[in-house]
Amino acid sequence: MIRPATAKEVREVIIPMLVELQPQTIYRGRSQVDEDYAFKALVHFVQYHGRLKDGGKCLFVYEHDGEIVGFIAGLLSRVYNIGDKLVASDMFLHCIESAPVMAWVKLINAYMQWADSSPDVIDITLSHTEAMPGSIRLEPAFERMGFREFGKTYVKQVDKIQLKEAA
Repeated sequence: MIRPATAKEVREVIIPMLVELQPQTIYRGRSQVDEDYAFKALVHFVQYHGRLKDGGKCLFVYEHDGEIVGFIAGLLSRVYNIGDKLVASDMFLHCIESAPVMAWVKLINAYMQWADSSPDVIDITLSHTEAMPGSIRLEPAFERMGFREFGKTYVKQVDKIQLKEAA
C-alpha cells in the first residue's frame, strides 16, 4: 500500500533506513547521516506533502504486510529556480532488499501522479547517481516508464589533506 509518511515514521523508520544504507554508498567513511538534521529536513516533506506549487513536496511510503519497506521523496521547484513553471525532482527513492519488486514502480507512480496533478509542472525527473553502487540497474525501469536520459552529473572528490598542504 502506498500512502503519505508521518513525522513519526520519518524518525522511526525512514531515517534508520538511510543510516543503514549510508555505509553502502561512496560516502562510507567520509560522511555520516546527521539524524537530527535529516529529521528536520524530511519532516518538511511530511508538512508540505501534496502541495502543488513551488516548494511543494511529497513523501510516500510503501507498506507491505504492515511494514514500511520503501519510500520516495520529491519536490517541486521553479524551472532553474527562476521560471514561471515547475519541475518535479526526486530526492530519495529507496526500498529494502526484501520489498516486493513492484514497490519501486508503485512508489515512482505515486510520485509521478502527485507531480502531474500540478497544472504548473512541465517536467518530472527521476535520478540516480553512482553514490549508490548498482543504482544503474534502475535505468531500464525508468525508460519503460517514459523517462529518458537528460544530461550527466560530474563530481570531483575534494581531498582536504592535499588542499591544506597546497596552502
